[in-house]
Amino acid sequence: MSAASLPAMNPRERAAHRETAALRGHYGLGVAPIADMHELVETMGSAILVAVLPMPEGMDAMVVKDPKRHRTVVGVATTNVPGRQRLSLAHELAHIVHDDYLDEIPPDCSARTDSEKDADTFARHLLAPLEGIRGFVSNIARGRPLELRDLSSLTRHFNVSPSVILIQLSILGLITPSQAEDFRTYSARTLSTRFGWLDDYKASATESSTPRPPRSLMERATEGYEKHVIHLNALARLGGEDPLAFLAELKDAGIVPQPRPSVEDSRVSDADFFGLDAV
Repeated sequence: MSAASLPAMNPRERAAHRETAALRGHYGLGVAPIADMHELVETMGSAILVAVLPMPEGMDAMVVKDPKRHRTVVGVATTNVPGRQRLSLAHELAHIVHDDYLDEIPPDCSARTDSEKDADTFARHLLAPLEGIRGFVSNIARGRPLELRDLSSLTRHFNVSPSVILIQLSILGLITPSQAEDFRTYSARTLSTRFGWLDDYKASATESSTPRPPRSLMERATEGYEKHVIHLNALARLGGEDPLAFLAELKDAGIVPQPRPSVEDSRVSDADFFGLDAV
């Protein structure tokens, strides 16, 4: 979709479209759904760590930057609503792109400042690009009015909440205000139940409900296991795995502890080894 063919948008929408299109172009994502938001965020820099963990009620995600150690940690809440977690990750990615970090956690995490609104809009355009929405609709609707089944297909394809799809459809003029209002009552889970992809939704919900350590931290921890720096139990606990079952996985992957180092070679602290004393 060329700039000339873009629908009329307010400055915030237009800026988010421009930024996300540039990011997608840089990483060769085209207009396709983003399969793994965790991987994309960590790809933005080697010093960015993404962790999925339980968070207090009302907090979906947060990003913290340590200027001394030059590390950025993104924490996103476990949830049984996968679309919400993906949107939260995309929202925090916006803060990273905008170099927009809070000095402290605000007393009201739900406050909608201009910065938060910009991040929300960025996240929506990143996960459900207008070009991708328009192309998908042209293939499934072929000029006919959109139906609830189409909203289900779009929600499943882009793996976002129906509300995100409805906003993008409205911007493109592909849905009437009355249709959007009628469809707004349907959740992704409801659509998946009605249109036959509930098993897929449940699988995604299980994944988004499971705590997940930063990939780079897990990689370093596995290396530490091989070098006798950390014990199997600690590695399994970090990955949320049963130790015995995880031991079998490690062996199948050819990951076994190396011969023990000499006393002189082993004089290194866990913090020095992982280089993650800031986390």
